[in-house]
Amino acid sequence: MDFSKIKCDCNEYFDKNEFKEHSSLCPAFSQMHKKFDSGISELIIANKNESIEELTKIEKEKDEGEIKLKQDIEKQNNNSYKDVADLKFNQDEIRKELITNKLDVNSKMELYQAAVKGELSEFKKLINRGFPLLEEISVAKYYWTPLHYAMHYGKMEIAFFILDTLKESGKFKMAMALESNDNRTPVLCLLMSSSLSLSDKKEYFTELVKRYQINCNDDTLREIKKSNLEEIYKKYQGK
Repeated sequence: MDFSKIKCDCNEYFDKNEFKEHSSLCPAFSQMHKKFDSGISELIIANKNESIEELTKIEKEKDEGEIKLKQDIEKQNNNSYKDVADLKFNQDEIRKELITNKLDVNSKMELYQAAVKGELSEFKKLINRGFPLLEEISVAKYYWTPLHYAMHYGKMEIAFFILDTLKESGKFKMAMALESNDNRTPVLCLLMSSSLSLSDKKEYFTELVKRYQINCNDDTLREIKKSNLEEIYKKYQGK
C-alpha cells in the first residue's frame, strides 16, 4: 500500500492533487460527506434542541416564579389576609411598595398643609395635579404620609378620601399596616394623638370602624383597650 496516496471511498488511491479533483466528482466520496455533514447537522440540531428545551424549562420556571410573586402581591392587595398580623412582613418592603419621595420640599409642604388643615378640595386638586397620595411629607425616614397626618390631626374627610382611593386600588389593608419610624400605623396615629381630646378620638374612631373593616395588630388592639374603645371596635368589627 502506498501511504503517500489518499484512499477514496470508491477504494481508489490518489495523490493529493489528484484526490482533490477526483473527490469533487466521485459519487462515493460525495455521498460519504453528505452522510457525515448530515450527521453533524443532526447532532448540532439535537444539541440546539436540547439547549432550547433547557432554556424553555428555565424560562418556564422563571415565569412560574413571577406569576406566583404577582399572585402573592395580588393576595396582599386584594385584602385576602384575615388579620393585619398576616401583613406583618418587612416594613422596608411595604414602604418601598407604597411610600413615594417624588416631590420637592415646597410641593411636600403644600400636600402637608392641605392634609393637616383638612382642606379636602385643595388636597384633591393636588392629587389631580399628580401629587402622590402616600408621599413621605415628614422629615426623611420618619415615614409620615398624608394619611398618617390626617389621622393624627383628626382630619377625617382627608383620611376617608385617601382610604377610599386606596380601597379602589386594592392597597387599603397594606396601607393600614404602614408604620411610621416609631411604629405607628394610621390607626395608632389617631389613637395616640396628642392633638385630639379623648372625645374626639372616640368620635373619629367610631366613624372609622363603622365605615371600614379594620383588622388591627396587637399594638393597636392594646391602644384600643387602653382608650376604652374596645366595645366600639367589637360592635362594628364583629370581633
